[in-house]
Amino acid sequence: MLFIISDELVVDDVVDAALYISIRRAIKHIATAVFESKHLLFGSMKVLSHFERVFQDDQDLHKLFHSILLNFYTTNLDFIKRRIEIVLDVVASYRIESNIEYFQIPIINLQDSSNCQKTLILGEDFSDCDFYEVVLNWFVKKNVPVNIAFEKDNGGGSTLINTIKNHLSRNKICLALVDTDRKYPSGPTGATYNDCKFLEGKKIGLFKLIVLDVQEIENLVPFNFLDNKTYSSDYLFKKQKFDLIRENGPELLPFFDIKDGIVKQKIGDDDDYLEYAKACCKCDPSITDFNKHYASLNDKDHVYPPLSRILKLVKNDLKDRLDKMELLEYQENEWNRIGLELMYFTCARNREALN
Repeated sequence: MLFIISDELVVDDVVDAALYISIRRAIKHIATAVFESKHLLFGSMKVLSHFERVFQDDQDLHKLFHSILLNFYTTNLDFIKRRIEIVLDVVASYRIESNIEYFQIPIINLQDSSNCQKTLILGEDFSDCDFYEVVLNWFVKKNVPVNIAFEKDNGGGSTLINTIKNHLSRNKICLALVDTDRKYPSGPTGATYNDCKFLEGKKIGLFKLIVLDVQEIENLVPFNFLDNKTYSSDYLFKKQKFDLIRENGPELLPFFDIKDGIVKQKIGDDDDYLEYAKACCKCDPSITDFNKHYASLNDKDHVYPPLSRILKLVKNDLKDRLDKMELLEYQENEWNRIGLELMYFTCARNREALN
């Protein structure tokens, strides 16, 4: 994450010794994190020169500020549109200047070095986090030459909101991601998202909730990676049915329940879900009469069969064959949106030695 030191932190130790000590401690913590390549740091020539002098007896931090000053006029951070401004006291917690978002945090929040550690990428489970890491690496490689640093954290599925609240209460730097569990575009959202939705769109500097505009994370997997696998007869049948939607109704894929399919009893009296199920079945030439097909099913039968938990199936492809992936339009849009936010939260200083 990019931290900007406000000019108001240039305080003389003789004028206000107590305040000077608090400022020095806060900047020492964030600067140490930047030295360790966990974040980025910038500011005006005035404030950077001031802290170069403040830390003249600290070899590591003096080198850090000297290096930032040395490269001041050649450093281009325009691609980072989300920034944290370190101030004495928060006056405007959020503002936009020149299409850049600024979030203010006071020095009191940086008195503990634990609040300056690597960004936490928080998913519903660790496999989700592994997928987000793939998206982030893809985005950075494709768009911006920046180092990244982060740690992954398991939100525990349905207990995700408890993990978020815990991190927020301790001022941790955290980006949480959750899917909607919608089974069709206008469908009701799932419990995990509903627990977290009050945080969606909140202007919190060190935290953001990203909501996936799909049913769940499997809907973002490059489906062409499924085409080079060997399947058993039952799985082959499901794969063939899924391919019919890929071929004949790709617009249905963002909200198709890949893991569970469409079960009759889950449709109930939901006319919109029934119409979505009908659209899926229309992709299958063997279903010539939807009403007859639907009437023949028991409550627990599939109106349209699932595929499976495909994240594990394509794990090695995501690791070794990313250059071969083929993203659908909605997938590429989501990969870019997610990747951009991940980059804002995880950008960090390159690991080269400082002179």
